[in-house]
Amino acid sequence: MTTNNFSSEEDSVQMNQVDGIEMSDEQLQVSYRVKNLGYLITTRCNKLCKYCGLLIPDKADKEDTTYEEFYNSLVCTPAILKESGKTVVLTGGEPFLHPDIDKILKDCLEWYPNSKVLVITNGKLFPPHDHLLDELGERLHIRISEYPGWNDDIVTRYKDSSPNIIIPKYSKFFKPEMDMNISEEKARKRLKICGSSGAIRIYKDRAYYCCMGEAIERVHNVNMGVPVTKSWWDDMLKLEFWAGCAVCPIGRLGLGYTEGLYDKPSSCGHDKSII
Repeated sequence: MTTNNFSSEEDSVQMNQVDGIEMSDEQLQVSYRVKNLGYLITTRCNKLCKYCGLLIPDKADKEDTTYEEFYNSLVCTPAILKESGKTVVLTGGEPFLHPDIDKILKDCLEWYPNSKVLVITNGKLFPPHDHLLDELGERLHIRISEYPGWNDDIVTRYKDSSPNIIIPKYSKFFKPEMDMNISEEKARKRLKICGSSGAIRIYKDRAYYCCMGEAIERVHNVNMGVPVTKSWWDDMLKLEFWAGCAVCPIGRLGLGYTEGLYDKPSSCGHDKSII
């Protein structure tokens, strides 16, 4: 069985038991290693928060994943992921800025028949597309991030309007300084317990193991991704991620390096003793 270089004997024991269900080695890999599968379809945004965890305001060239790039990534999805039932996430930037968002949503729902599709948005550009909730069925979900004083009209309009629209409670976010001043051992442990590891993101022609992969690779020149080819999943399992984890602002927040991402501690099992 192929494993990441950060695997341990303890990992192997956990991977052999998944809710009492017998799984193949490949299925175990996906169950254990993949939190969700996402597409970063644009780095353009109509909000550009200074505290953006994905460092999009710092990106010089903000652009869309073209429809051709997106469709190629669908075609290159290994069957083990396609059939896994993992949630498919569309994010940005602001996803509803993408000119082909409706077509992309329809393709995702068709390509991943066992998965729900979740769009993470600030909601400002959602109203012209809200008919899709009725047209595309119950597997489409919209998560609207709340920004008090900025999108109050959207929150008021859609709150409790549909079980498929999620508006989580507003949470404070503090963008920390990032550096490489932690040990390899601590960085490896950070990866193993991070709530975002395994939140795979595909942007244009590269696939990343976590939601911060594109930003870390761009800002810190740390290899966090692989080219989107038919073998990208196998290629990704061979990567070392710990150097990226050493500078990740999301992981740092969750592990107590600065004020927390949420008002209350995360439920991802973080162990602050390792820092």
